[in-house]
Amino acid sequence: MTYKTLCILFCGALLSVTSFKPSSDLYAQAAVSDDVELLSHKAVYDVSLSETKPSSTITSIKGQMVYTLNYDCAAWNTIYDFDLVYHFSDKPSAHVKTQTVTYEPVNGEKYNFAMNHIIAGKKIEAMRGHAQKEQSGGSKSIRATYTKPDALQEIYEGDLIFPTEHSKSVIRRARADKRFFSLDVFDGLERKGVTTISTLISQADPNDNAMATRFEGIDESAEKWRVNMAYFTKSAKSANRGMSDYELSATLYETGVLSDIRLNYHDYVLKQDLVDFTVLETPHCP
Repeated sequence: MTYKTLCILFCGALLSVTSFKPSSDLYAQAAVSDDVELLSHKAVYDVSLSETKPSSTITSIKGQMVYTLNYDCAAWNTIYDFDLVYHFSDKPSAHVKTQTVTYEPVNGEKYNFAMNHIIAGKKIEAMRGHAQKEQSGGSKSIRATYTKPDALQEIYEGDLIFPTEHSKSVIRRARADKRFFSLDVFDGLERKGVTTISTLISQADPNDNAMATRFEGIDESAEKWRVNMAYFTKSAKSANRGMSDYELSATLYETGVLSDIRLNYHDYVLKQDLVDFTVLETPHCP
């Protein structure tokens, strides 16, 4: 999720990047069990413009987002592929591609990330780096090291978590019937530092098994909820007097699968409808 969840970032690009490889010590640190078991899967969503304000110059957005979540016993690998065409009332249309790749060890202590943008066939900016949780006395922080577009190191103070850890935290709280909470997340993908994600959880229709009926691999008996998340960067939260950067609503299954996604950017709303779903093979982990 999630960017941008779910770590969902909507900027566009194509990334050619070697998959992050786990070291042997990461396998040794991998947890043998977890109270939240995410499903390794590949989900394809049709993306389109659902609503727009009269003041917006965007007239249409169409394309696809392909999300892949893979588990290798040591970590979770995620890939977000966006391929979108924007149409405007005051300028030519733009073809935008994005691929984001992350690697998050199961112990929640480290995180690797990479992203590229291609807009109208022109490569814009590559983003690549890694992060490590640190603790000194009673103080917690994340040390983020960027290698692209240039070398940079930042320290972010606080009890922060990474994106997959956030997804699992949301599921845990939903199971515990916690309806509203906020968590601080580091994803590293826009150099915005820390994102505060405020989540409101409501009951999904227990009789709505449309996704389970349409796609093999979505368990109709799995618990699910309707989630609404508001995303704030620390600077934006203070500058815009509490207005979120954007908001996401979706049906969240306890396996981490998302359906019926809506992204509200205030001037316009995107919908992401699940059109294809594949369960990926998970290795036998010792």
